Amino acid sequence: MKYLLTTVALVGLFSVASAQADEALIQKTADKAPVEQVVAAKETTPSQKIEEKAEEKEQKSVEKPTEVKELGVMGDDKAPLKMYVFSSLTCSHCAVFYTKILPELKKEYIDKGLVQLTYVDMPFDRRALAGAMISHCVAPSRYFDFINVLYSNQENWAFQKDAQKIVMGYASLEGLSKEDVKKCLSNQKTLRTLISKRDEMIEKYDVMSTPSFVLIKGDETRKVIGADKNKLFKKINTLFKDR
Repeated sequence: MKYLLTTVALVGLFSVASAQADEALIQKTADKAPVEQVVAAKETTPSQKIEEKAEEKEQKSVEKPTEVKELGVMGDDKAPLKMYVFSSLTCSHCAVFYTKILPELKKEYIDKGLVQLTYVDMPFDRRALAGAMISHCVAPSRYFDFINVLYSNQENWAFQKDAQKIVMGYASLEGLSKEDVKKCLSNQKTLRTLISKRDEMIEKYDVMSTPSFVLIKGDETRKVIGADKNKLFKKINTLFKDR
């Protein structure tokens, strides 16, 4: 099953009022069109295409050379255990994992070269999608620092009316101007990559909720659901039978 989000009124991604209209469109089109068609949603005229090409050219100054799929990796490529973390920026339990559990996971397993963590954006609402898109416009080396700010301050932006203004403030600390953020939110390439990557991983590992963890060591694969440190660490230790 694929979850689709539309780019209609992208600049208003943080808006609560327009969420219902988006959900209706998603429900209507999700079973009838692939992501690219839902993203298009609205037929473009030749003049609009010219404008889009001009806009795409302008966005090159914001886009970084690192692709979405290459971001969000923490740890040694040679680590024997690969962990995929499926997380949404507006998920409160995801915030618990990121702010409370990840520091211990990093110290105990990642920094020791035992685990490589790959963060997978799994946005199920407009604000999570907006935050994810902006996170892919900051410098690649600052990716985890930025989403750490979003998770640590989740209650201050994810559920507030002036969410866009607040997140723009966080983004400004990473050197992004208001215009940069607007371009990030209207970047069709980033959106398509985020959604297609999410849908690909959901289908591959049958993940339906956040946070979820997929652990792979050799031929063994384990899945853990929920921000339960003891459960997660126990599953990791099971894969490292000598620990």
